[in-house]
Amino acid sequence: MRIDSGAPRAARFPFVPEWTKVNPRSVLAAISAGLTLALLILAVEELVGLVSAWLGLGIVGCDFTVYLASARRFLDLGSPYWPAEFVPGFSLDETNFLYPPTTMLLMVPFLWLPAVLWWALPLGTLAWWLWRCRPVVWVWPILGLVAFWPRTSGSLAAGNTDMWIAAAVALGLRFGWPFVVVLLKPSFAPLAVFGARRRAWWLALGALALVSVPFGALWAEYLAVVRNVGTPLTYSLLNMPLALAPVIAWIGQSRTRPQDPGRRISRTRLPAERGLLGAE
Repeated sequence: MRIDSGAPRAARFPFVPEWTKVNPRSVLAAISAGLTLALLILAVEELVGLVSAWLGLGIVGCDFTVYLASARRFLDLGSPYWPAEFVPGFSLDETNFLYPPTTMLLMVPFLWLPAVLWWALPLGTLAWWLWRCRPVVWVWPILGLVAFWPRTSGSLAAGNTDMWIAAAVALGLRFGWPFVVVLLKPSFAPLAVFGARRRAWWLALGALALVSVPFGALWAEYLAVVRNVGTPLTYSLLNMPLALAPVIAWIGQSRTRPQDPGRRISRTRLPAERGLLGAE
């Protein structure tokens, strides 16, 4: 038989330390938040150091510069590809352009748009998506690792299209059809199928096919460049974590507990009930 003295637990067991009363979930949440903060600090430090080093070399935004040069070459010469890229086994360097010709639809406008938008638009989209998902605290360290991943800071400093692919994935998770934009970077193409269950995705795919037709012979040039490159196109797979960040946030998004219908009804009826009581 259990005898309850009625005294508080601390009075009955004075030797029990106070820290045992701490909620373990709160402790784990604090550890998760602290770990995330540390990873973000390291990521910012890494990015700042990389940008500082590249500023001295004049190569900050080097990928963006290549995209602009390719867009200008497309307008002036009709092709974004270098003649050397049609030589079998050419060595891949930072000046090569290995994207499908349809990427000109994205890159040509930036010959006139402010360069800052190349970073602001995709990163702003990612920030909006993280705010919308509000991932639970247990997911924060994973996102922190994505930020700390060396290729992430490299993509940001270079202005790589990885930012735009990540933004397309975020918008695709919300609307479906933007997943088609991922096809502009073939090494990330498998991510595009996530939107295939929506009708809008197929309509967007058809629209992309239609706008691809006017590029005509450039598709043959693109295939020749891909065939001749001495480096497999899977070299960019190490950049995948940034593109998967929206998926991680989506999987770990916080879900608001549904409100009790009974309580909601009682609150909405309360003023009417008061009126009836007053009338009586």
